[in-house]
Amino acid sequence: MDEINNISVVIGGDCCPVGRPQAGLLNGSTTADAIVGSVRPLFAKSDLGIVNLECPLCERGMPITKTGVCMRAHSEMIQLLTCMGINMATLANNHIRDFGDVGVMDTIELCAAKGIRTVGAGMNLEAARQPIYSSVQGRVVAFVNAAEKEFGSATPHRAGANPLDVIDLVRDLRRARSQSDHVIVIVHGGLELNHCPSPGSVKLLRFLAEQGVTAVIRHHSHYVQGYEIWKGVPVFYGLGNMLFDLDTPMEAGWHQGLLVKLKISPENECTVELYPIMQCDGSPSVKLLEGDDREQALRKIDEYRALLADENALSKAWAEALQPMREDYFSKLLIPSYTMRRIIRRLGLMRFVYPGAWSVRYWENLLRCDAHREALIDILKQETKA
Repeated sequence: MDEINNISVVIGGDCCPVGRPQAGLLNGSTTADAIVGSVRPLFAKSDLGIVNLECPLCERGMPITKTGVCMRAHSEMIQLLTCMGINMATLANNHIRDFGDVGVMDTIELCAAKGIRTVGAGMNLEAARQPIYSSVQGRVVAFVNAAEKEFGSATPHRAGANPLDVIDLVRDLRRARSQSDHVIVIVHGGLELNHCPSPGSVKLLRFLAEQGVTAVIRHHSHYVQGYEIWKGVPVFYGLGNMLFDLDTPMEAGWHQGLLVKLKISPENECTVELYPIMQCDGSPSVKLLEGDDREQALRKIDEYRALLADENALSKAWAEALQPMREDYFSKLLIPSYTMRRIIRRLGLMRFVYPGAWSVRYWENLLRCDAHREALIDILKQETKA
């Protein structure tokens, strides 16, 4: 611990140890220390070190049926977490169930065998919803972890991530608060690959901050987003990637991440320290930024923070963030064939694929209205079971 009587918690974003870090560790061309040694002192000086383990660590299991890629890393990649000094991993994310029940089970058991506690996933919904409690400096800190609902969500009869249902989550926070001195809620969600949180997500995370918690942390965007102190509670909207290497070239935002240190005083005041990182940019490793690079990263975070303080600026930035998604959403809605979509894009015909005004209004109402949205989702579930 770095300060007597303070509780210190360091939290990192998405850790998916695939790509070059995995290849190098498995073939012996690099070491865990070379990959993550830069951040180890920060975690070592803290009472609790946490990352979001963004995929199962397993060799067994078959990929589930879903849209999007199924991801997993070799169980030997647990070396990276132990090398960093991680003693807790959040598992509520959209990839933890990518290799079914067995992938979830193997990951939880592997972490437990290495002294790493897990939260946010389990062999059924009840287990996935369970908070975990840590006794630190004579006080109890509870951690609650949930992820936006996707293919990997747990159900009463299958393993997976704790699905983010606001009613259930608030109940879980209240229960955890009654059994602890502090509650830290960690959420996995938000639109990927942008620095701007949606106005709706800002409203949600602020609401969670009002539930008697000590801090609210979110990841999943893969890009660093802003943070604020809302009614005395630190709220972080996106930590970016902790360690996530892909085969395809990615824009600069993918390689930038943020480690957050929460310091909780005996008087229950929670303060924050920021540690920008660079990951898998050039070399397959994580590096703490220093000097001018660190100052530049902090200035960018201040720019993202400014959006949160200006409702109009946030709405404008969010509208701009949606523009790249417009073509993707409409093309998949109207043209189910991947091959046809590629042909139409190559021919420059996407401008003729957009739905008419009536269809736009229809789908907007269908998705906006709670009753229609629930009915639509249940109909789609029935279709996939047919």
